[in-house]
Amino acid sequence: EWSYSGKLAWAYVMYLLYVIFSTMFQMPYGSLSNVMTDDLKERTMLGAFRDWGANLAGFLLNMFAVTIITHFSASDQNMDKRGYLALGIIVAVCCVLFTSVAALGTKERIRPPKNTAKLTESLKSIGQNKPALCILFMVFFINSFVAFRSTFTTYYALYYLGDENMIPMILTTMYTLPLLGLLFVPKLIEMMGNKRMFIISGLCAILSGGLSLLAGTNTTLVVLSAIFGGLTLSGVFANIWGCMPNVADYGEWKTGIRAPGLIYGLATFAIKLAVALSTYLVGWLLDWGGYVGSLEVQADHTVQFIYMANGVLPILFGIIGIV
Repeated sequence: EWSYSGKLAWAYVMYLLYVIFSTMFQMPYGSLSNVMTDDLKERTMLGAFRDWGANLAGFLLNMFAVTIITHFSASDQNMDKRGYLALGIIVAVCCVLFTSVAALGTKERIRPPKNTAKLTESLKSIGQNKPALCILFMVFFINSFVAFRSTFTTYYALYYLGDENMIPMILTTMYTLPLLGLLFVPKLIEMMGNKRMFIISGLCAILSGGLSLLAGTNTTLVVLSAIFGGLTLSGVFANIWGCMPNVADYGEWKTGIRAPGLIYGLATFAIKLAVALSTYLVGWLLDWGGYVGSLEVQADHTVQFIYMANGVLPILFGIIGIV
């Protein structure tokens, strides 16, 4: 029964704590494969399983979140605070359980020399580590692609395709495909190498955007565009996390400074920055295209603008990712 301002302040504080604590977990978790093994194939495999687990969690949450909320809500049909509280408790318990498994069920087999360099020296060493910079830019632009598609699909489906049922179809296709594709990624990386795998993933992003432009309202081509979006995710993220330890090794060889934690920290920052800027970009694009939120039917030029943006932006992200 707090005031609106009190509720808002509480939400800000809780979200800030969530971001801080999740980052405190993600950085050592991301660096863990660096000290579990020095075998390149095993590192790639660990990266693939990390991403497979992330996609599985996202798939399960997308599938069952609404069902859980409505089940525990007072009316059993509408989503209310009781339902959200129940979902929050379930997710929190799973979080504690699975992060404990990750922490207690793994072993640091490699003890690299402790990094005694100052933060400024470590940052300077990363500036001299070209592969690290390439990976960080790849993380940023591919996450921009993902965040843009995730947010913009709603407007694309509602106003251009005119079918709200296409929203789950597009997003489910895009986010469940990696559950299958990631099983083949380690072998593909072994066959063609990390760099070619990144390039192919960038081409998939370009094809995803191109097919969206060609599709019009053709459902088959729209879904095919989502498939290529899923292939982009399959090929990039497991590759990124598998490359991170190798990039840290290269930095130590190049500069004498080993900074895997800092590299993962910068990658985490790149992810958060990409999501933030992509969300802002969507709002800015909609304003520029003349979108009016209070209208159920948008102007023709706005609908065409949404259609063009949905195709052109993935193409640009794919090209920049390849570069």
